[in-house]
Amino acid sequence: MDTQFIRLSDGRRLAYDIYGDPNGTPAMYFHGCPSSRLEGAFWHESAQQHGVCLVTPDRPGCGLSDPKAGRTVLDFVDDIEELADHLGWHTFGVIGMSGGMPTVAACGYRIPNRITFAVDCAGWIHLLEVGQYAEDMAPMDRIFGSIATNVPFLLWLPFRVMRFILYTQGEAGFRRFFKSWASPADQREMTDDDFVAKVMGLTHESFRQGTSGAVQDAVLCFRDWGFRLAEIQVPVHIFQGEADLMVAPSFSYYAAEAIPKTTLTTYPDTGHYGLLRHSVDDVFAKIQEYTVQPAL
Repeated sequence: MDTQFIRLSDGRRLAYDIYGDPNGTPAMYFHGCPSSRLEGAFWHESAQQHGVCLVTPDRPGCGLSDPKAGRTVLDFVDDIEELADHLGWHTFGVIGMSGGMPTVAACGYRIPNRITFAVDCAGWIHLLEVGQYAEDMAPMDRIFGSIATNVPFLLWLPFRVMRFILYTQGEAGFRRFFKSWASPADQREMTDDDFVAKVMGLTHESFRQGTSGAVQDAVLCFRDWGFRLAEIQVPVHIFQGEADLMVAPSFSYYAAEAIPKTTLTTYPDTGHYGLLRHSVDDVFAKIQEYTVQPAL
């Protein structure tokens, strides 16, 4: 997949890949954290079969997109609008996985007139809003959340460790690292060598410029986004594995209550990676069933 770039109005470069059907229904896919535009490869075949053109941008400082100091969740919507204009898209759908949910939510809040559908797959919600629903977070994420909320500059340490493991310890080290907070369902997914290699690749790409971009991305996931889910003006279709420890299922249950118009699909014995591997066709089927016209 050849990566493409646009030069944004402030001079930064934004990197993106195109998956699926280049002439299909326009949609943007927002990757998790830490991750990169390469995550779109998991969606390629299904997007092709369902006639969806899936554009996957790197967020600032991740992969090949230039960093932006002091950016906010809402700032990235400006980049997305510039990218859509560059592609000739007046309206488009948005899909987010895990740490991509803040951007899906921000688009639904900020530019509802341009959004034709919105999908949240096991999406993160900032801790100031989700409140007591965060009680079933994995211990590692509790630590990350506390650091991001109180002393965000220290979050570079666990991300530096993750990058070091990726660069020095290969698949065995990568598996050991993720086993510390992966559910048994996700540990089963990680027995597939090809899948592990792909996850390592997209994570490795996230750290191409170092850890700063991924750290900034994570801090923005945990802290206030500048709006509340109740202010989102488009329907959101939520998918969640109930055996997920990386993003607590309660986050999706909360989102289904807080966002004015939602559908929620859950999978009993599916974890975080299982959702990405096995439920993509369900997402596109739901999109075809419930695609909405943009708000006027």
